[in-house]
Amino acid sequence: MLPGDLITLMVSMMPSGKRGILLHALGEQNQVNGPELKNDRRAVLAAVTQDGRKLRNASAELRGDRVVVMAAVKQAGHALEYASAELKNDRGVVLAAVKQNGRALRYASVELRGDHDVVMLAVKQNGGALSYASA
Repeated sequence: MLPGDLITLMVSMMPSGKRGILLHALGEQNQVNGPELKNDRRAVLAAVTQDGRKLRNASAELRGDRVVVMAAVKQAGHALEYASAELKNDRGVVLAAVKQNGRALRYASVELRGDHDVVMLAVKQNGGALSYASA
C-alpha cells in the first residue's frame, strides 16, 4: 500500500466532520481519492484550498458546487478546467480564475471568452490570454 493510499484509507475511516481538519493538517499530502472522499465536501474543500488542481479528483456534484470551485480557482486559476459547464459560464467564478491566472480564460464558456471585462482582466494578468478570447 502506498503512503497516499494509506492516508486515504485512514481518512475514509474517520467521522466526516473530522476529515477536512486532518486533510488540512496534511497539507501537501492532501488526497481526494476514493469514492468516500470525492463526495466529501469538507475534504474536497480542504484539498482544493491547498491545491486547486485537486478539483479534478472531486465528484461531478462537487465540481458544480460554487463554493468549492471558487476556492479551487482562487488557488489555481487553471482549476476552472474541471468545473461544471454551468460554473464555466458563471461570471464571478471565471473572473476569479482569470485574476489568478489569465490563461484560465481558455476554460471559460464561449460567451464569457467574449466578455470584454473578463478578457481584459485575463490579458492584464497574462498577455497570452488574448489568444483564448472569442470574437
